[in-house]
Amino acid sequence: MKAALRTLILLCCPALLASAASLPLPDNQRTPAQIPPAEIKKLIEDLGNPSFKIRENANKRLADMGKPAFNALKEAEKSTDAEIRERAKLLVNGILVSDRVPTIVKGLEFEIVIEDGGQPHRMVTNTLTKIGVRITNISKSSDLWIHDDVRPKLFDSKGETLNGHMAEHSTTTMLPPRPRALAMNESHTIWCSAHLEAYDDTLRFIFTNRTMKITWGYYLLSKGPYRISLDYEHKKESHGNGIGSWIGSATTPAAQLVFD
Repeated sequence: MKAALRTLILLCCPALLASAASLPLPDNQRTPAQIPPAEIKKLIEDLGNPSFKIRENANKRLADMGKPAFNALKEAEKSTDAEIRERAKLLVNGILVSDRVPTIVKGLEFEIVIEDGGQPHRMVTNTLTKIGVRITNISKSSDLWIHDDVRPKLFDSKGETLNGHMAEHSTTTMLPPRPRALAMNESHTIWCSAHLEAYDDTLRFIFTNRTMKITWGYYLLSKGPYRISLDYEHKKESHGNGIGSWIGSATTPAAQLVFD
């Protein structure tokens, strides 16, 4: 009887293995080449489906896909359908926070850096932290002109974007973005400063673009994990002196912070 059972198992194993091999991979294990663009497009359309169950299923699958769906979701942020637009924004933020998508836009690579800090970087009150965006010219252009147009984007532990308030400055205090040429393979870091302030039973996160003398404040925060990315944007063709500029916008991958 035992011998017969062993024989039956041996005969069945190849079939079972073949059946398992034919099963589709989970979305979070598939490479970009294994995910057809039409499948991603259909899932994004399903984000606006009248059925809540279908919307939630599409949301979960796109979140599991992560990086392969990133570019299509960025485009979906412009959708005329409010449900698709808002879900796409949350998914994009989630992918940025969890996957640290490399940011390459029009020949420039953008990376967030924290001086003297690993990740997660622990911040305590009344201690200054230098946070910056490192920009590298990976194009074949000998010179790409950049400026200091950098602003923060802070996320809570759920990946939700927090609202920051830019401090008002007089025109005599604010400085224009300073142009700088990047040669091929050259990098430059635009350093900003950040610190925590205790306020009653809450925390305030203060971020300052020191070159342009602009400050953003995030208020009524609590201790715990956060993430931060930096936005770079420049819209003008030149800086008033005939110097051509790199035109565009980019968001760095998110870095981990812990507020103590």
